[in-house]
Amino acid sequence: MKEKLISILSDFDLIKSGQSDHLSYKLLPGITNTSYLVDLGEDKFVVRIPGLNPDLLKRSSEYHNQLLAVDLGITLPFIYFDIESGIKVSKFITGLKTFTEDDFKNKELRKKALSKLLIIHESDLIFKDNFNPLTAFKLLSSEGKGLQGKAFSVACEVVDELLNYKLESKPCHQDLYSGNFVLFNEEVYLIDWEYSSQGDPFFDYSDLFMQNNFDQYMRAETFTEIGIIPNKSNLRKSLLFEALSLITWGLWSIGKSVIDKDVNKKLYYKEGKNRVLTGIKLYENKIF
Repeated sequence: MKEKLISILSDFDLIKSGQSDHLSYKLLPGITNTSYLVDLGEDKFVVRIPGLNPDLLKRSSEYHNQLLAVDLGITLPFIYFDIESGIKVSKFITGLKTFTEDDFKNKELRKKALSKLLIIHESDLIFKDNFNPLTAFKLLSSEGKGLQGKAFSVACEVVDELLNYKLESKPCHQDLYSGNFVLFNEEVYLIDWEYSSQGDPFFDYSDLFMQNNFDQYMRAETFTEIGIIPNKSNLRKSLLFEALSLITWGLWSIGKSVIDKDVNKKLYYKEGKNRVLTGIKLYENKIF
């Protein structure tokens, strides 16, 4: 891996004479990609190398969308981005803190995080198409028997019901697990825009709830903080998007357990299966 990292940084003219002899690196936590903190002594970089994933992401769309987010001041800049390979290099920022689920329990931190979502949702930017939660499950499963067939069938019902709503088309992040929020100099930023696209903001909020285990009290507070009236219609729409998020990311995890030899296959499959089953149950219980 050291030689590969040297090659990547050399391609971007980021290694000075003699620095490669002293290069050290550390694997950073991640799910979709493999990222490394590369230490060259006086310079430190984060190098992202796309992983083997069961969906087809458009890196050119990610590049375009992240540039717009940088201009809005809601994400951190990068140095280089190869739209063919998806390799991205950013400057390592000392003092940057990655969110955990517990940080959303802090009302002030949560408000700062939500403010960044509101900025992007209320902007007049147009994101290039990439990940679409209304159709992604079809790429990750198929009609038929078994768990994936059931997931496909239920997700189709969820989408049919969602289409009865007046769905919006606004710039959205669409992958709001805690690790994609960071705190730097008392400001919260959103990172990793590879699933960003035009979409309905309700998916962002529902995905935020699901991926970070918001309890009912936190959900109610969040609706108030973002100005959504928690009436029956809005609660049902949020539940539908949450069920869709669970099923989609569950199918994604199952797919990754099949194609990526470097992951813990049993863990990914188990987590994926649990999410799919939870999403199906959430929809079939007809809470709202």
